Amino acid sequence: MKISEKQLGELHLQIDINLTEEDYAPVRKKKLADYRRNTELKGFRKGMVPPALIEKLYGERAMIDAVNSILPEALEGHLRAKKYNIIGEPLASDATPRFDFQTDKEFTFCFEIGLRPEISFELSEADDKVTSYKITKTKAAIKEREDQILSQYGELVDTAKAGENDFLTVDFVAGEERVEGTYVALRSVAPAAKPQFLGVKKGASFDVNVAEAFPNESDRAALLKVEKANLANIPAVWNVTVKSVQTFGPAPRTVESYDKIFGKDVVKTDEEFTAKVTEILGNDYESRAQGVLNDDIRDYLIDKADVKVPENFIKKLIRQNDEKISDEDLEKDLPKYIESFKWDLVRDYIFTKYEIKVTKEEYEASARGYASYQFAMYGMNNVPEEQLNSYAQSILADEKMSYRIQEAVRDDKAITEVKKHISLVSKTISLDKFNELANE
Repeated sequence: MKISEKQLGELHLQIDINLTEEDYAPVRKKKLADYRRNTELKGFRKGMVPPALIEKLYGERAMIDAVNSILPEALEGHLRAKKYNIIGEPLASDATPRFDFQTDKEFTFCFEIGLRPEISFELSEADDKVTSYKITKTKAAIKEREDQILSQYGELVDTAKAGENDFLTVDFVAGEERVEGTYVALRSVAPAAKPQFLGVKKGASFDVNVAEAFPNESDRAALLKVEKANLANIPAVWNVTVKSVQTFGPAPRTVESYDKIFGKDVVKTDEEFTAKVTEILGNDYESRAQGVLNDDIRDYLIDKADVKVPENFIKKLIRQNDEKISDEDLEKDLPKYIESFKWDLVRDYIFTKYEIKVTKEEYEASARGYASYQFAMYGMNNVPEEQLNSYAQSILADEKMSYRIQEAVRDDKAITEVKKHISLVSKTISLDKFNELANE
């Protein structure tokens, strides 16, 4: 057996394994013996089929079995002997020549590997500085957040006339046909017909072409309370009588509203409501600022480590793992993939350098935090602990979600450790300026 290497690029090697009859013959012979021992063929007792017939029936398959048995061991042994620290797995190379297992006696198999770069750097407060932003909370921002929260817990209330996002209860009449108490959301009315509805008051009456006002057939059938298949048989123009006009009003500033939003007796006065909202806004700003800080630290570390990776190998690795990805998408997203690979390498170095460990409990806590965030997005701020734990376990049971949670925890552990060894330079900044920086 001969194993040779060829440099394809920085940290990118081709490994050629040449097998001769001397290498595979003993293994192939054993495979044929196994086939003979287990073959049952009419006219012969089990295990007594003539070797020549076994060769004819299973010769090529035994050759393939032998090669498949020898190759992985040979490749893995070479990598161990060379002490290569590789990225991903070795890839079969297109450079492998064509051959015939039935007639050829010598075979060459080619593989490609990507090598992990050597990473080494030191961190110090004196030399390593990253800006940590503190976003200013303004009275206008606090008031806006108060209004958002109150709107989130609001309800429909009567209003004098219909606005762009208001709701009507109407009766439809066309000749002897009558549909009462239909609920119409003005946002669902076609733009061309919407002027007929805007500004109407309770008791108003007007004609409308329902096919033009409600072009979506499913919506129109629901409004007129008929089967979709029967729409062609009903009149086009109906008279509309407005029975009520409602708008979505914010929750009032009352103890009852505060109990609904924050839980009983957490907030009792308007002043406490403003203080609580200010705290929520501050936490939101802090979270966003920390997100940018973490990204900046990651970018700083990648630059500091001056990480080099075998980009062509990584492209091939991505394509192998996602056969459906187009050349265009691969080229477009390659910089993101490369940065992700670089960060994985730097993060691994940080874990090793500072002996960082992650526990099962930390993964579970992160999953609960994600579950809590998901519930909060839908206004559910007081979810029972049992329900949170159950949802967290379902997250960890999902392969993709579990991977994301694990990656997030590992990122957080690495960044948290790095923050202990560098200087964070605090800088106060407005929300608008912060958004500009975050979007760069």
